[in-house]
Amino acid sequence: MKRYCLGHFDMQEKWLAEGDSRRRQGDLLGALNAYSKALDLNSKDLKCLLKIGMTYYLLGRTDDAIASYREAMKINPAEPVLFNNLGIIYQGIEDFDNSIELFRSAIRLNKAYVDPYTHLAEVYEEIGRPELALSVLGECINHCAPNQIVHYKQGLLFVGSGDFKQAEACFRRSIELEVSQGASYYELSR
Repeated sequence: MKRYCLGHFDMQEKWLAEGDSRRRQGDLLGALNAYSKALDLNSKDLKCLLKIGMTYYLLGRTDDAIASYREAMKINPAEPVLFNNLGIIYQGIEDFDNSIELFRSAIRLNKAYVDPYTHLAEVYEEIGRPELALSVLGECINHCAPNQIVHYKQGLLFVGSGDFKQAEACFRRSIELEVSQGASYYELSR
């Protein structure tokens, strides 16, 4: 029995690696096929469902992507990456209410996870609420490890509001965190 389980696991990993390789080559249908074969070996595997959901999204099959993520959420409703990725899909189809709810859920599940903060700030900016975007990025700075992208995005929002002094401080902080941050240098030179 132990040998069977190990072989089964090895086959699943083989199909996942095949899917990853095909996705890198731009063969999304081949990737989806390989990921599906991996999922056939373990229908409760979150990694497979995540990869399938993202591949569906890249193929423009939004409903299938959403269904894949919803299925994964039934298996592990405490995984913030699922909420974040599904929020990105809803953001992409401009269903901002659902994306806001999903990003907030991801943040509740892991306050130190940067991605949902930055995506939530983007949504608020897209719907014309830059003050909420700034607030979310401020929350991120308080809860997450220092991140140059957060400071850069904050700087852009301050530029948009006309607060150039705050924008400069944000761009400088972004550069402190990553010296090669060319975009922040560009913004400072304008």
